[in-house]
Amino acid sequence: MVGGVVVGHIGPRVPPAHLVTLGFAAVGVILVVRSNVPILPVFLALTGLAPVFLTGLGVSMQTLLQGSVPDRYRRRIFRAFGTTNALLLLVGLGLGSTLGGRVGVVAMLDVAGILFIIASMISLVLLPAVLGTNIPSPPHAISLSHEASTAVSESDAR
Repeated sequence: MVGGVVVGHIGPRVPPAHLVTLGFAAVGVILVVRSNVPILPVFLALTGLAPVFLTGLGVSMQTLLQGSVPDRYRRRIFRAFGTTNALLLLVGLGLGSTLGGRVGVVAMLDVAGILFIIASMISLVLLPAVLGTNIPSPPHAISLSHEASTAVSESDAR
């Protein structure tokens, strides 16, 4: 709840691309510090702070995605985005359970934190480049028959 209040307060003043970059970087640093500093108050403070940045990251990513996708493709894009997130969560759980016992939990959290920090650097470079251009409608690789295009339109309307 705190994350929602904070993001709701600063969201109108900070561009979503900056919140994405900050969210990735902060979560990465929090993961690394939290797993390597064995001091309970530090751990608890960072555990309480992480959801604020995760909320900003999630809301901002959704905002950027919604604002950069043409209306007629939005539902499909959000479905694909959600499905991809769910599949990658399963892959991460599988990798974590397989590798966690072999390399240790701290090493896994360090790798996760470093990946978040790398994602923040990538978003710092790529988001301004992508958002500065007009995003064209996706090209149609296959011409659908009238019946097929009607069926697709009806399924999207649901």
